[in-house]
Amino acid sequence: MDLVQKGNALTGEYSTSPYEDGRKVQGGKFEGSVNGNHARVKYSSSWADEDARGLVDLDLVNNQLKWTLVKSAGKTEEYAPDKVTLKRTRTTKKVE
Repeated sequence: MDLVQKGNALTGEYSTSPYEDGRKVQGGKFEGSVNGNHARVKYSSSWADEDARGLVDLDLVNNQLKWTLVKSAGKTEEYAPDKVTLKRTRTTKKVE
């Protein structure tokens, strides 16, 4: 997951797979707004219909990002975890 925050606007891209070996990767983009340590974002899925959007809550807790699925992106095949805790794997880059 790559995140970019400008003011209260949050955008980014993600990829995930339901398989440990990484086959059948789902990716997409998301956008939303930040309020304190909470963001509600709409996301697209490369597996769902083009116009389908899901909804996720992202909460920053103890330097970890908690993902909670609010609404799935569609009725077609899709994989988005219901809940997951994400940890930063690289340093922050300042965007100008």
